[in-house]
Amino acid sequence: VPCGSRPDKPHISPPRLRLEMVRRAAQDFFPKDFPIKIDSIEVEHGVSIPTFFLLEMYKKKYSDSEFWFVMGTDLVSGLHWWHEGQRLMSETKFLIFERNGYEYAKW
Repeated sequence: VPCGSRPDKPHISPPRLRLEMVRRAAQDFFPKDFPIKIDSIEVEHGVSIPTFFLLEMYKKKYSDSEFWFVMGTDLVSGLHWWHEGQRLMSETKFLIFERNGYEYAKW
């Protein structure tokens, strides 16, 4: 789920472009039969939805599925400051990709 518009981050690429980048990255990285879904909910919604609430919504909607949050190492150090960050860290499974210049730090 690429985030929707972020007034606090005006320098990032437009949401539709990020959605396409996520689709291409997943297509290049994961095997065709890998159970991953790219969702445009935030792009369609217009503004970003706090991650914790988005995952809670998915858990209710797809109760028989398992969810993992995919993020880069550049975001790990500030995750505890996100809305419901502590709960997100304790109740969510993460797949963390290394980003150049950012070391992975466990919380």
